[in-house]
Amino acid sequence: MLKRIVRNFSWMMFSEILSQLMAFLLVVVAARYLGDIGLGQFSFALAFAETVFIFADFGLNAWFIREASREPSKSYVYLSNINGIRTVAGIVCFIAVLIMGVISGMSNDKLIVTMLLSGGLFLALLTSGMRCIFAAYEQMSFMAFEKIIKTGGNLLIGFAVLHYGYGVIAFTFATLLSYVLAFLFVLAVSKGKFVGFGFRFDMNVWQEIIKASVPFWLQGMIMQLQQRSGILILSFLKGDAVTGWFSVADQLVRSLYFIPMNLVTAVFPAMSKLFGRADDSLKKVFTKTWDYLFIIILPIAVGSTLLGPRIIEFFYKSRFVESGIILQVLIWSQVFLFLNYLLGYYLISIHRQKVIVLSSGIATIANIVLNFTLVPFYSYIGTAIAAIIAGAIDFGVMMLNISGDYRRVVLISTIKPVICGIIMGVFVFLLRDLHIIYLVPAAAVVYFIFLVLLGVIGKEESNLIRMIWKKS
Repeated sequence: MLKRIVRNFSWMMFSEILSQLMAFLLVVVAARYLGDIGLGQFSFALAFAETVFIFADFGLNAWFIREASREPSKSYVYLSNINGIRTVAGIVCFIAVLIMGVISGMSNDKLIVTMLLSGGLFLALLTSGMRCIFAAYEQMSFMAFEKIIKTGGNLLIGFAVLHYGYGVIAFTFATLLSYVLAFLFVLAVSKGKFVGFGFRFDMNVWQEIIKASVPFWLQGMIMQLQQRSGILILSFLKGDAVTGWFSVADQLVRSLYFIPMNLVTAVFPAMSKLFGRADDSLKKVFTKTWDYLFIIILPIAVGSTLLGPRIIEFFYKSRFVESGIILQVLIWSQVFLFLNYLLGYYLISIHRQKVIVLSSGIATIANIVLNFTLVPFYSYIGTAIAAIIAGAIDFGVMMLNISGDYRRVVLISTIKPVICGIIMGVFVFLLRDLHIIYLVPAAAVVYFIFLVLLGVIGKEESNLIRMIWKKS
């Protein structure tokens, strides 16, 4: 089982590292060509469309992966009916975006951008069902290829339209085409190697699926509001330029999502299967995953706080100097997000998804209230602070609802990495005048050395790293 998890994680890490690199390059290019206002318009439109389309998701992905991994024979029945549900819901959401855009008085350009992105998100709904088949059958290589095709297509077409002088609408159309490419790829693979693709409108199955997935849907909807409400409120209160500054830092922070997403996706089928066993296999998978996530995110947070403005200046020059300040604060929301991903999927694997709805709901309400309270006075910094507090609330509620034994083990395991992070931070501060091209790798080496010296990384971790390296 460990080898299978490592293989799947290696595939997903490979694709995500490559995809995030391409996505990052695309944002750098878009920021330089479109400017803060153009990037702000695109970011608002994407956040708005994603927030509406979460209502068409119904939280079916996590539920579908769990059920298909346990009963593969029902995969096609579930998939075809999920496609039917999402098609109807997606059409409703598409129309709703159009109506709300017109009523709210969006400019013609912003409305066109929003509707093009809505079309892409509609295709993404159908794509995600087939991606779940790949995950349930633990064939992550196909998910990896889909990610590379989508992001690579977006980079190539997006760079081309910007290079030849086209604006934000053409850039958005390039994004839509990338969704089309991804859909066609997973369609071909699903029909050729797995259960196929189709639409069913069996009301009895719809009722079964929707009833079972409601907690997942509420969780996804609440999480989307929690993650995107900040940009929406910031755009409403401060305008497109400030939204563009925040989006640059936010994109850097969001580019880290692939680490918890793919690691937890790789272990989620295993956690689901291990639930109910008498031994401590589930506990071991959970605690090891926690350790790896925390070890990865801590030095990134410390380094970004100390070097945020210099990182932004290195990639975006002085045009987005405000984004460096945002990055220094916003990065700490990722510490909670990394661990919250694991906590959430662990609770799903043991059938306690209602706890996630509760924790996410409280955190989302706090995030929205804090944004409306802080943004008028502190602008983009208020949005960043609200994200951190909301993540901490979500973390606290979920932690209180896992086993006390689990809680004690993982909290104790964070002590040594924190010591290593502090030592690395002192190293960075003392050598802060060194160019970041040299300082960042040197700091990483210092952090790794102290992880080894303090026994955080031992023989088991060394063997795991070698396995990942060989699989990659």
